[in-house]
Amino acid sequence: MGKANAAGLAFYDRLVDRLLERGIDPWVTLYHWDLPQELEDTGGWPHRDTAHRFADYAELVFDRLGDRVAAWTTLNEPWCVAMYGYADGMHAPGRRDRSAAMYTVHHLLLGHGEAVCRMRARGGQEHSFGLTLNLTPSLPATRDPMDVAAARLSDGFGVRMYLDPLLLGRYPEDVMADLRQEGITLPVHDGDAEIIVFSARDRWPGPPRRTR
Repeated sequence: MGKANAAGLAFYDRLVDRLLERGIDPWVTLYHWDLPQELEDTGGWPHRDTAHRFADYAELVFDRLGDRVAAWTTLNEPWCVAMYGYADGMHAPGRRDRSAAMYTVHHLLLGHGEAVCRMRARGGQEHSFGLTLNLTPSLPATRDPMDVAAARLSDGFGVRMYLDPLLLGRYPEDVMADLRQEGITLPVHDGDAEIIVFSARDRWPGPPRRTR
């Protein structure tokens, strides 16, 4: 973990203090689509180490502000980060790589889970942690098999791809089968599922193992 930007931390120190002085409870969002260029240049979110670097950053900010901030959001809309940034090229970094986007989904969830593990381990037992998911329900327009299949795909990649690992500790099998047909295998390592699902529970399974 490199040196923190002292001026940046000081700014948020002052901001939190001013909010509290005015009776406003601050709610921190650690990541809103703004990956440092240096990390993108070394692989970005498709690269596993970015998840660990995000957890380093979360731990650093928590150490500075956790005594005054009770509510923490790790990531804002990871679907947008993965799909708009790495699959469709609509947002930064503007890549169009389906495999990279799917790797990004897993590493975003892993980064979220590891960040929550770290923050809870550093005194965050009474804090609230979560992430912001932009979930869009998908219902078939008709009973036509093509409509039903399209709704399943939309629900699988837009909703269950995120909720299942967070709440059930696994990715949906039908989505994994779809990815295998595309020649894509998620880069899931031993222990990843436990880290991700822990973020939605109140019992820490132990310190996460750092693997590359």
